[in-house]
Amino acid sequence: MVEINKEKLDVLYLLTQDLEQVRRYADHDPKYHESTLEHTRSMMAEANSILAMKPDLALRPRYLQAIIMAHDLGERGLTCDHSAFAQANKKEASRLKQEHEDKQFNELGKSHPWILSLRDDFENIQTAEAALANLLDKMDSLRHIVKNGVKKLTEEQAKFTMAYHAKAVERFEDMIENFPQLAGILLFAKSLLNFLKAEYKANGLSLD
Repeated sequence: MVEINKEKLDVLYLLTQDLEQVRRYADHDPKYHESTLEHTRSMMAEANSILAMKPDLALRPRYLQAIIMAHDLGERGLTCDHSAFAQANKKEASRLKQEHEDKQFNELGKSHPWILSLRDDFENIQTAEAALANLLDKMDSLRHIVKNGVKKLTEEQAKFTMAYHAKAVERFEDMIENFPQLAGILLFAKSLLNFLKAEYKANGLSLD
């Protein structure tokens, strides 16, 4: 397990600044556009809020911050990041993005091999911090849609987004057995999902 000190956090902070150039939701209406750096900062803010409100979660704050900052570093060098909806419908674009991310992480690993360990944990969820970071990743996408409204989504985008995030919450629910201290956060994720579902219906977007 990687031990995270202030020096490693400083390295990650500097690396994440390159994510300012990456536009998320590039395939959506401009209303939804944000940078990957904004996404990372939002996840960090939520993580810090959770740590402050629930100091008894038995989590390592520095490790949680590190895995959040590391999880999207593979996007460095991109100018846009299409949504999961677009990637699901454009297999070639999804493959090319994966190749780019693998290359970026491999390059980072030459000078900072511990970053590869953080990536591996985020993808394979070996720790409670990785489980929470995965949920925060999906919750931030959910809240981004809620914050900007659903009126500019197509019905197809709405259906995919709901199914995608419902699956993420279900996956997190399966992890609770291994990380029971995160059970309370699962309730918040479910309430956010239900709120989005109500917003869809209120705006005439069918989920059937």
